[in-house]
Amino acid sequence: MVGSSKTLEFGPLDANDWLAQGIARFAEKDYAAAIVDLDKSLSLDGKNALALARRAEAHINIAINHNSKALVDADDAVRLAPDCAYSWSVRGKCWLNKGNLERAIADLTKSLHLDPQNVDAWCCKAEALFDQGDYEGALSDLTVALRLKRQLPRTLWLRGQMLYVLKRDYVQAAAECSEAIKLDPTLGEAFIVRGNSLRHLGHHEGAFADYNQAVKLMPANPFAYYSRGLGYHFSASFDLAISDFNHALRLFPHWPKAYLARARAFFYKGELPKAIADYTECIKRDSANVDALDGRAEAYESSGDYPNAAADKERVKDIEKHLRVGCTS
Repeated sequence: MVGSSKTLEFGPLDANDWLAQGIARFAEKDYAAAIVDLDKSLSLDGKNALALARRAEAHINIAINHNSKALVDADDAVRLAPDCAYSWSVRGKCWLNKGNLERAIADLTKSLHLDPQNVDAWCCKAEALFDQGDYEGALSDLTVALRLKRQLPRTLWLRGQMLYVLKRDYVQAAAECSEAIKLDPTLGEAFIVRGNSLRHLGHHEGAFADYNQAVKLMPANPFAYYSRGLGYHFSASFDLAISDFNHALRLFPHWPKAYLARARAFFYKGELPKAIADYTECIKRDSANVDALDGRAEAYESSGDYPNAAADKERVKDIEKHLRVGCTS
């Protein structure tokens, strides 16, 4: 081990030694150990922008609920080294994880201005544009990333994700993710997309094998549990679905989609008060969610609460009316 060797032969490690060791741990995907080493580096030199940015990215990779710590480090890295493309790229990832797409795109654009060859920044910007609904922009950025490095697992996974969502080409989406997994068997996101694709293709055994592997690889990632929960839901295993949605919500407590999914599972189990409560939690966080309002109306009707059901149906009509007006104005 680097630390013990140098301590015995040359004296205690300095900030750069701990930084190098932290970067090596990061490359091995041992993010917790990387953070320990980077903490030691920063205790000796608190103004090292690379150490701050790398620690921020390690926090991002550990769990979504580490994102606040990551953002503090990334802010400091950008302030200390405003000409470092990597610092901007990491902060862009932080904003992406927090759902602040405009800030994510701004930081990633700045990173790419400083380093147009940064494939990871192109991929992250494609994700942000995709989430923003700018599918052409997302595909354009992804095309640049593919041109720069075709055999990058993350790029292949993202292409699979876009084929899955935009084209509903489940066969090709699964193929892209399989190629990504071959290059990087630890890429949990690729297992999720391939699992979803296999589920749509009716290959349920393969889908659950992929979901289970995603959960194993990313035990702190709510999307892994959410995706497997959907698989259980569509297999009518509602108790197992609810268990996975519970886990997703423990990791990401303000996620409207997870409340919506759990509400539906409760509804199909006949647990109407719990379904109504979860639909309501979804609506609190996404007041224009037509699916949640429709679902709650149905749950109210099933429990004999016709006035509240009618009120939710009226809200749906109002939302759809405003959407039509917006499309024609």
